[in-house]
Amino acid sequence: MDQPQHETDRLTIRKTTIKSDETAIIIHLRGLLDEYSTDRLSMEIKKTIADGYNHILFDLAELQYTNHLKLGPFIEATKALVMRGGSVGMYSIPPNIRQIIELLGLDQVMPIFSTRDEAVASIIPEG
Repeated sequence: MDQPQHETDRLTIRKTTIKSDETAIIIHLRGLLDEYSTDRLSMEIKKTIADGYNHILFDLAELQYTNHLKLGPFIEATKALVMRGGSVGMYSIPPNIRQIIELLGLDQVMPIFSTRDEAVASIIPEG
């Protein structure tokens, strides 16, 4: 189920819960993750975790720009969720952004997936 969308001129953040697991959510990002939007993304992630979500997937298909200095929210999410037994992952990453993620080694601490289905399958516990 889609949750309310939060917008600025630069970044749109939309959340979609994963129906098969009430503790999992997808955060869709569209636009620019820059000095004007990084703090807001960080606050949205913290709120999502406080709301009880233990598994977060980031859909980056429509993220147009970021740089190495603005990836902190993803690292913060990974630290917070792994400490409480959760998980974080990314999928549908544009080549220009994937290159930055790989150069920083973020792909070594957070799984990267090609598709939504692959990402969802990785975080939903079998049972």
